[in-house]
Amino acid sequence: MKSISREARSAYVAGLALLGVYTATMAPGVTYWDAGEFLAAIHSLGIPHPPGTPLYIIAANVWARLLGPVVGFARSVNLFSAVCAATGCALLANLFARWTRDPYAGVAAGICAGATSSLWLSATETEVYAPAFLVAILLLWIANELSATHQWRYLVLLVYVTGLGWALHLTSLIVVPSAVALTGSALARAPRAERRRVFLVSVFALLLGASAVAFMYVRARLDPPINQGNPGTLSAIRDVIARAQYGHVSLFNRQAPLYLQVGNLFEWADWQFALGLDQQQPPSMLRTPVTILFAILAGFGFMKHRSLDRKSWRAMAVLLAVASIGVALYLNLKAGPSYGAGLLRSHSL
Repeated sequence: MKSISREARSAYVAGLALLGVYTATMAPGVTYWDAGEFLAAIHSLGIPHPPGTPLYIIAANVWARLLGPVVGFARSVNLFSAVCAATGCALLANLFARWTRDPYAGVAAGICAGATSSLWLSATETEVYAPAFLVAILLLWIANELSATHQWRYLVLLVYVTGLGWALHLTSLIVVPSAVALTGSALARAPRAERRRVFLVSVFALLLGASAVAFMYVRARLDPPINQGNPGTLSAIRDVIARAQYGHVSLFNRQAPLYLQVGNLFEWADWQFALGLDQQQPPSMLRTPVTILFAILAGFGFMKHRSLDRKSWRAMAVLLAVASIGVALYLNLKAGPSYGAGLLRSHSL
């Protein structure tokens, strides 16, 4: 019998531990915000608010049909989020165990990611972000396999899952620059004829993965109970995918001073590991020292990772930049009461 590798054990330990925590703290039914709309859309195979998240609706509907009769419809979809988040953290643990050649570092990476308040909350309710997280980490895992083996099936799979991610939710594609950094020059080393063949197959795989968005066009024409944006025409489905109802926000005309938008990143980070100690918005003597401790540990781990595996370190550095400053620049959010009060005029909040 083939023994389980240390890296695989890291994945099992982190994934199962987090799945236990998530199921123990999982919401028993409907929660606030988008959960009710998502549950109604999943139940009726409808279309929730733009961008419609068609792959999420289809996958959760199939999952709920299998488990709903046993544990209840809403609880089964909440469990879907828990399984997706725990699986994503398991894959992350596997990656870091391989990159650092330390199974304990892999477990720590997986559990730290899964214990952040943002992921924990998404993992215990009906929300698209847990499946999107799983797809994002899966993209990194496939890219790492491509880098390690130079087998072109992994490139085709990477492109296919990228298409799936686009049909699921755009947040899953935040890791694409990091995935590219991981693959390095793998494709360039192939013979020209083989590159052409792989390119054509990859284009087909991308279109196949993204084809789930066609579900919205077909389903909208049947007028389901939940039919946000009614994407039953080509122009309407384009508007839903592009989130046209929210308006166009320029990257250059900032809706709030850049220092406030960057400051929001630090505020968000301060909510991740000790929010239960003090849920007030400003920095707290109970919560913020824990945040600083985790930041110090993160900095130490970041530099240690650099000394162990430069390629994967560069990929994670790219992810850090894209998922923080990049997202802040792209979203261009307005200042809110949690961070703009006292700094801007009230009509600007």
